[in-house]
Amino acid sequence: MISSILTLIASPLFLQAQTGVTCKNKDFFQTKIQVDVTNKPVNYLRGESLLQLQKRLSKHLHERQEELETNYYTSDTDNPDSMDLAISGTTSGDIRFNTDIKFRSLPQDAANRRYCIMYEAVRVNISYQTNMRIAKELQPGGCAYDAVLAHQMKHHDANVKVVESVADKLREDLPGILVKLERNYVHKGDLSPSYDEMISQVQQVVDVYQTQIDELIKEYGAFIDTPEELSALANSCR
Repeated sequence: MISSILTLIASPLFLQAQTGVTCKNKDFFQTKIQVDVTNKPVNYLRGESLLQLQKRLSKHLHERQEELETNYYTSDTDNPDSMDLAISGTTSGDIRFNTDIKFRSLPQDAANRRYCIMYEAVRVNISYQTNMRIAKELQPGGCAYDAVLAHQMKHHDANVKVVESVADKLREDLPGILVKLERNYVHKGDLSPSYDEMISQVQQVVDVYQTQIDELIKEYGAFIDTPEELSALANSCR
């Protein structure tokens, strides 16, 4: 994975810098790397009706009907406990990556014309928050609300684990990636564009891991929303 990332973000300026003389005194410094995860409280959104959620989930509605071999995707609005609980709630994740980068530039000649650019410190903060929608017709404390909440919390818990897992992988990979991105022998006039490019390259790296989180959340969501799980949910308050 690391090699594919480096191939993706290589640039002419980067390749030019890597062909220079190996940096002096570089081994005396080590990049401080920090990857934090901030899990925010669940954001409960109760403003949508069952009908609005049905429209939101209409893309998956027909597939679920076929999987469960049932047409039980109607609701009795006068009796919330008889609603199809499989489509009475939905969960999504708000994932944000923020990076803070500091550089160290080591002069490589007496005239200060050439520099070795290193990452002095790289801090990545991954912020995650679940947005959970439950149909407003369902009242807290009722069977229907509790059943839908329990199901949606399975998605929340899985999403949190995915974020933590990918953060662990980023912590493991980042030292090796940053070493490859540092510039060995940079002209003084190229310092500023090199800083900008090195910041951009780190952002491209974290974008890869954010995409991985998105893909894993979808994959784990499919594991949770099995026909058996949805059938049990739909019939949990009958």
